[in-house]
Amino acid sequence: MERRLGRRPVILLGHSMGAQIGVYHLARHDPRVAGLVAVAAQSPFHRGFPGPVGRKLRAGSVFLPALGWLSGHVPGQFFGAKGRIPADRIRDWARLAAAGVMQPARADLDYPAGLSRVTVPALAVVIADDPLAPASAARNLLAMLPSARTTLELEPEALGHNSWARRPAEVVARVLAWTDREVVRPEGDDDEVVDA
Repeated sequence: MERRLGRRPVILLGHSMGAQIGVYHLARHDPRVAGLVAVAAQSPFHRGFPGPVGRKLRAGSVFLPALGWLSGHVPGQFFGAKGRIPADRIRDWARLAAAGVMQPARADLDYPAGLSRVTVPALAVVIADDPLAPASAARNLLAMLPSARTTLELEPEALGHNSWARRPAEVVARVLAWTDREVVRPEGDDDEVVDA
């Protein structure tokens, strides 16, 4: 994109775990990044989930690393996925689910320290009735950015955790309105839509 558009500010947009990866990237203070949008996203910290889901996450943060240690992996179906998830990834997930700490074991930087200095704005769009990313869990994701201007917006229509992307108009309208309000653009930078 830089070759086609030149160097310009970028807003990272991630869905679910993709937004968590975007948060990791913010800790690197990439000067190109002007903001983050997290759609149907959350921190898996167990305290952000009500009742049984929170208890399952807490138990999983103990049980799944032990299973990974014994077998070297965890079956993906524990997460609604296919294949095998490597044990080291499970340990990193378990740290986040148990304590809310985003710090992979073999990281090359101190993520919590980096995130504490992030000042670019961040938006979390919560989809109504999404048990995988309730508002409380989205707030925990935004809480990882204590120095940033953060906004949480609720999309009142129950569009589904993944299926919102089939009918994205409402979410896109929220993102564009937030961008116009919160993201500072350099002088002379006009909005441009590029066909991929």
